[in-house]
Amino acid sequence: MHNYVHWANALMTPRKVRKQLQDSVKAIENIIGVKPVHYRPPWGIINIFDLFLLKKFHLILWSLMVGDWRSRGGKERIRKKLFSKISSKDIILLHDSGHTFGAHHNAPIYMLEALGEFLEECKRREYLFLRIDNKMKLDGLRKHDHYGF
Repeated sequence: MHNYVHWANALMTPRKVRKQLQDSVKAIENIIGVKPVHYRPPWGIINIFDLFLLKKFHLILWSLMVGDWRSRGGKERIRKKLFSKISSKDIILLHDSGHTFGAHHNAPIYMLEALGEFLEECKRREYLFLRIDNKMKLDGLRKHDHYGF
């Protein structure tokens, strides 16, 4: 889960952050019928008050970011970066919106095309991908642990 609006937590009051999360939880729960428990703050930026969020959410960050919010180089650049940088146990950060600050509006199209080709090749190479909750279970992480640094 993410904030309802893509604003950095460090620029918001704790109350505003809680409202963002409440709105996101409500929207997701209304769609899939399950409350989300995993949270990644926009840009990975938190403020000191966000540590209280660990009572309700698993904080998930990432270990691999390939600049997929840019359009320069298209899908080929994204795909090449994914393969050149991927390593075991990575958490990959990808973006599905071209409407946030700094993102190009065509970028999600390139990301999805690159991701499709990347996953096809990973399947041929017999790579294993796990949902974050299953990965955390394998690693034996507790509720208040964070993941992805």
